[in-house]
Amino acid sequence: MNAGNALEQVIQRNELLSVKKKVANGFVEKAEEASLTELYFTLKKAYPEDDIQTEERSLTENKNADRVWQVIPLDGAINLLYNIPHCAMSVTLFEKGKCKETVIYNPVTDDTANAVKGGGSFFNQHRIRFDKDLEPQQCMVLTNRPENDKALAPHLLATKNLSKQVIDVRSYGCPLLDLAYVAAGKADAYWQSGLSSFKTAAVELLINEASGQCLDFKAGRNHKENGQLVAGNLNNSAWISAQLKNIYNWFQDGTLRTIKRANQSPFFVGIIFCLTI
Repeated sequence: MNAGNALEQVIQRNELLSVKKKVANGFVEKAEEASLTELYFTLKKAYPEDDIQTEERSLTENKNADRVWQVIPLDGAINLLYNIPHCAMSVTLFEKGKCKETVIYNPVTDDTANAVKGGGSFFNQHRIRFDKDLEPQQCMVLTNRPENDKALAPHLLATKNLSKQVIDVRSYGCPLLDLAYVAAGKADAYWQSGLSSFKTAAVELLINEASGQCLDFKAGRNHKENGQLVAGNLNNSAWISAQLKNIYNWFQDGTLRTIKRANQSPFFVGIIFCLTI
C-alpha cells in the first residue's frame, strides 16, 4: 500500500528523535498528511468519478456520487509517536449508502485486515471467524479511553467491573487495529464510547463478516449515531452490552439525581464515584 510506504518513510526519518522533538516537528501531522495524500491520489486515479471523504470533509467535488470512499489516514497516533508498532489506516467503500468493502492496514507490521460484503473477513489473507462457543469468563476484552473526558468516569467503572468477570481488560490505543484483532481472534471482544461513525463503519463489516456483531450499550444497533460500540460474538457482545447498560444508566441517571438532590458540586459526585469502586 503506497500510503503505508509514505507513512513508513516519515517514521524512519524521525525514529531517532525524542518524543518532545517529534511533537515540536509536527511528526504526527506530517505522518497523517503523507498517508492521506497517497490514499487520495491512489483512489482518485483509479476511481475519478467517486467521492473520497475523511472524517472532517469531502476531498472531491463528486458530492452526489453513488460510490464513496471513507478514509482514515492514521489511527493510534500516540503509539506512533512513542515508536509503539500499533497503529493503522483504513479505507472503506460505500455504494449507494451501503458498506461493500473495508481494509485496515498497519504500516509498521504490514498486517492487513479486510472484508467484502458477502465474501467473509480476512487477516493477512487467512479467513477469520468468531468462536461462537466462547463464554464471557473466557474472554480478553479490549477497550480504549473515550475522547470526551466527561465519559471517563463511567468508563473507568465499567473497566473495573468487567475486569472482575473476564480474563482481562486491556487498552492498546488504536481502535481500528484493536477491533481487527478482535475479529481475528487475537482478542475476544471490544467496547468503547465516543467512537466516530467513520471508525465504526470501517470495522463493522469486518466484524459482521467474521460472524460477530456490533451493538451499542443498550444492545441496539445505534452505535453509529451514539458512538457506543460493543463488538464480539453474538453471546459476548450482548452480555457486555447488558453490563455497560447498567453502569452507564446508573452513572447518568443516579449521579445526576444525586447532584440535583444534594445540591452539591461535581467534586461531591467524584467522591461518591470513588467510594463505589
